[in-house]
Amino acid sequence: NGLKFSPSWGGPALPETTKDIERRANEMLGEICYREMPFHEAQTRGLVEEIDPRPAYFEKIR
Repeated sequence: NGLKFSPSWGGPALPETTKDIERRANEMLGEICYREMPFHEAQTRGLVEEIDPRPAYFEKIR
């Protein structure tokens, strides 16, 4: 699917603009270092916070 970017005028970005954004994004991805772990372990380590978004959502749509 690639990258989709719409400039301020709302039309499609020029190919060179999209290529520049893709290049920069790929450079940043190379800097990311993480390891996979089971969900339960992430919870135990305090890396995951479970929330229930329904109350705030229901309040907004009333």
